[in-house]
Amino acid sequence: SGKLRCIGSIQHLKSKYGKGYVLEIKLKEVAAEEQKDLYNAVLQMFPHAEHQERLASHMLFKIPMEDVKSLAQSFSMLEEAKQQFDIKEYSFSQATLEQVFIECVKEQEQDNAGMALNTNFQWKRFE
Repeated sequence: SGKLRCIGSIQHLKSKYGKGYVLEIKLKEVAAEEQKDLYNAVLQMFPHAEHQERLASHMLFKIPMEDVKSLAQSFSMLEEAKQQFDIKEYSFSQATLEQVFIECVKEQEQDNAGMALNTNFQWKRFE
């Protein structure tokens, strides 16, 4: 319903409008109990993490910026979790520019959800 125009480098836009990081975890083995334990461990590392997706051996979380004190500390905790759980690989990255754009659109749609168009007409007679 309009145009979006942003001025700045990709990194600037991701830093300014991005709401955090994306943590993607791929497991070697798929055990339901281990996935639950890993989920709890992620919440201990990042208390406000949002679980986005869970497939057989794949877990995806959105991590808010305020949960990341330092990247070095975050990677250190993730490396410990990699050793403790059967993690094949993980990725911890800033949201992509596409993900930032999608989040902006979602926020706009939520803002507009409460706005209903008034379709009632009132006729006035002109003399």
